[in-house]
Amino acid sequence: MIVLYSQIKNSSLLSLDEQKNLGQVFDLVLQKSDMSIKGFLARTNSLLPTKKTVSKADIIEISNNAVVVRDDSALVDLDELPQIKQAIKSKLVGINQKVVTKSGKKIGNVYDYTIDSQSMLLTSIYIKSMFSDRIISRTAIISLEGKKITIDDDFEVIKNAQAVPEAA
Repeated sequence: MIVLYSQIKNSSLLSLDEQKNLGQVFDLVLQKSDMSIKGFLARTNSLLPTKKTVSKADIIEISNNAVVVRDDSALVDLDELPQIKQAIKSKLVGINQKVVTKSGKKIGNVYDYTIDSQSMLLTSIYIKSMFSDRIISRTAIISLEGKKITIDDDFEVIKNAQAVPEAA
């Protein structure tokens, strides 16, 4: 199933074994090398809410309104998952990143993206500019660098191509 980032963010974090709500997802952590989800950042449902991390390996299911893990042992401190901590330090945030073509033309800023819930790979990014909205496939993405995403110039060629007139 393809799920929007905006639907996952602020969704419930549920425990399958304990049949309870463990907290709320407040962000995703992306790995820029393969554009996959490394894990989730969550706030727990406790008297003193704390920020915890859930590794991709502990996730059973992702839906439009919940992320399901086996039990509360999936919630750990960020220091226990160094790969996720490193991905966060690379400042790959996904939302509000500037999108430019390989030749340097600014396309707009990312306002949402989609993820395949089975493979946990980013599938497309939603871009808004002053005059248009666009959806760009992950295949057009060349690199993710901090607050900038570079896409292939061929995307612009395809977008601007004229439709072939029909034969009379």
